[in-house]
Amino acid sequence: MEEDIPGQLAREVEPVLRAGEQAIIFCRSKAASQKVLKELGEVVMLFLTEEDKRALREIAYRSTDDEEEAAELAELMSDGVTYHHAGLSRDERKAA
Repeated sequence: MEEDIPGQLAREVEPVLRAGEQAIIFCRSKAASQKVLKELGEVVMLFLTEEDKRALREIAYRSTDDEEEAAELAELMSDGVTYHHAGLSRDERKAA
């Protein structure tokens, strides 16, 4: 039986967010972090206002000249989540 790690993390993170705190989750790979982020984004975005989401999208688009990377970051960041790994550019690291 495969464990539902993203679902379990979402259940762990929700009370932290309800308390007004932030959470950092470490994953072994970029692929694993992206999978977890998509699941967690559904929980985190419930705690963001439309103004929060708009501001996060703007930060993502200002952080890189690469439109594809900016779109990916904007999608994640507007849900209140992002990843940080060695493959990010300097500007992307600042945004993340």
